[in-house]
Amino acid sequence: MNIKELKRELEDDLKMDLDNLHNESIRVAGLHGKWLGFAMDETGKLVALRSKMKRLRLRKWNYYLGRGTAEEYKSKPFQLKVLKSEVQQYIDADDDVRALEDMIETKEAVVNFLDGAVRAVSGKQWHIKNAIEFLKFKNGVV
Repeated sequence: MNIKELKRELEDDLKMDLDNLHNESIRVAGLHGKWLGFAMDETGKLVALRSKMKRLRLRKWNYYLGRGTAEEYKSKPFQLKVLKSEVQQYIDADDDVRALEDMIETKEAVVNFLDGAVRAVSGKQWHIKNAIEFLKFKNGVV
């Protein structure tokens, strides 16, 4: 799911039917599990992307130092002599690394959103309690 779909789904899940607060209260546990599952899935994907980045950075380190495979140089020739102190700059500017970093940043945004969604769904129980208290007050029940 992309972030727009997640936002829409969260909005739907956070809506409360004031005429059926008892059902809303019962739904909270299921919603919490649902959003926690989303968060765990996306966190797993983020961990995998970070691991992939470590392997990519090592491959690029070797590539820019002239230690890459012949296939790498055949598909993407590189004929500059780079000092070890300059390699990190080349890696940071590399298109493959930048693309993967963009993916990681996007996934981090999704994980942060989902962490907030889990907290919001957990807080729904308090909103239901407050709505019940307000309805009691409004109807003169003490």
